[in-house]
Amino acid sequence: MPLTVTLLSLCQALLVTGNVLLIAVSPLIGASLAPSASWSTAPVATQWLGLMCATIPASLIMARLGRKRGFVLGNIVGLVGALTAVQALIGGHFGLFLLATWLIGIGIGFGQLYRFAAVEAAPAQLRDRAIGLVMGAVCWRRSPGRGCLG
Repeated sequence: MPLTVTLLSLCQALLVTGNVLLIAVSPLIGASLAPSASWSTAPVATQWLGLMCATIPASLIMARLGRKRGFVLGNIVGLVGALTAVQALIGGHFGLFLLATWLIGIGIGFGQLYRFAAVEAAPAQLRDRAIGLVMGAVCWRRSPGRGCLG
């Protein structure tokens, strides 16, 4: 399996972990920052809106700039979202936190395309395994004890 597929699998694992953490924590943060308890889950909604807003544009951007540049761009947007979330927490700004989760959702939308990059990176006979490894966010081992990159 090419190293690229292993790296994409690791990227997918980090993406899923961060996504699950954000879904678990953002309602708690929303409850403490929101003007009303009924707004506590709005950050989760804006994260999903960001993901939905990014899906088609991410594909178009990657078609134009290439997958590598597209993933870098998506990760930069996600990191800006994370930094914005920190600023929102420090300042206690609910609206800014909503913007942050929307930006993070855009980053996640770009990351949803890791599986397609894995198919392109793998040899034809390993494409089905490559997409499975990336979607499962696991590493492929040639032999026991050699690790993910073996």
